[in-house]
Amino acid sequence: MTTAADGVGPDDKRPRTAFNGDQLAVLRREFDASRYLTEDRRQRLAAELGLHESQIKIWFQNKRAKLKKATGVPNPLALELMAQGLYNHCTASKKSAATTAPSTD
Repeated sequence: MTTAADGVGPDDKRPRTAFNGDQLAVLRREFDASRYLTEDRRQRLAAELGLHESQIKIWFQNKRAKLKKATGVPNPLALELMAQGLYNHCTASKKSAATTAPSTD
């Protein structure tokens, strides 16, 4: 069993990735071209930049979230998916609360 005292445990996290200027320039240029990456493009970027695919995926997720928060404008893809009934931001707790609300008979 490991404990926090020996430095290994569930609270230990991987250190934050510090992207260098060249990596950031490439990531920003890719984001400006397309806010979503294909698996193939993510793999090629990872190899080109010397990063893990997950680092690139998370950078794009964070960048989209930051943009959405700053602009307050819904993503067109999300709007299209919502129109098709394929995208719903209701959480499970909200859904269950709505379906299990007491009757007012």
